[in-house]
Amino acid sequence: MLDNMKVGTRLLGAVVIVVLLGSIVAAIGILNMATMNDQAELAYDRELLGLSYTKQANIDLVGIGRTARQHAAGQLARASAPGRGPPRTIAPPVA
Repeated sequence: MLDNMKVGTRLLGAVVIVVLLGSIVAAIGILNMATMNDQAELAYDRELLGLSYTKQANIDLVGIGRTARQHAAGQLARASAPGRGPPRTIAPPVA
């Protein structure tokens, strides 16, 4: 069958087959890129956001420690101040 065709017709058929195969490969690649994008977003949500939450928890923990030290230092300063007793409360006016 191919022996009866002209060379130009055979070349045109070969080019059409190569273009079709290339189109199929490109379509599969585009579809797989969409799947890879979904997987990358899932990995970001799972891994990097957890890391961000861990970082924020560490920052909060440092802040709590700093506040506790400041509070303790303030109570020590008040306790060691000469002539200072407990803080006074102001009585509400009697009507």
